[in-house]
Amino acid sequence: MDSNLNSPTELKLVDLDYPFSQKAIATMPAQPRDSARMMVVRRASDEIVHARVCDLPRWLQAGDQLVLNETKV
Repeated sequence: MDSNLNSPTELKLVDLDYPFSQKAIATMPAQPRDSARMMVVRRASDEIVHARVCDLPRWLQAGDQLVLNETKV
């Protein structure tokens, strides 16, 4: 996959096939719920930041897009 976050690339299924620890999969919701982790992509600098849902308002600016994933395991 292209490392430049500002350049759209075609996502291929093989790009999502990587090893990971089963311990990394949440089996219960975070408590409190807003302590759940989230990934923030700062497109201006190609930076990826790990934050908490409770910090969401500080990251949002006018014109931003918010993508939510409601996947259940």
